[in-house]
Amino acid sequence: MSRLAELAPRARGVAAAVVIAAAVAGCGATGASNTKGPRWLVKVKGNYANVYAYPDTNKPGTSAAVELGTKFSLKQLDAAAARLGIPRSHVTSDIGS
Repeated sequence: MSRLAELAPRARGVAAAVVIAAAVAGCGATGASNTKGPRWLVKVKGNYANVYAYPDTNKPGTSAAVELGTKFSLKQLDAAAARLGIPRSHVTSDIGS
């Protein structure tokens, strides 16, 4: 078997990995464009909550959520956490307010 014939299956595997990586990177970029919508404090598990951005036409799929708006203060975040019964120290957000 020639060296080229031996490398062909591996090249296909590498090409498939590149396509998958590009698709995953594209999904991340699509999610990032979603940061312009209103922010919601969403109870995720136990007594923890995260701040998420949702498009104007979408809402969290749970009633354990409080809309914060597109801009919010720490005072508003604290009030939303209290409303959900979440200690402020258990709220995480990687979205700037």
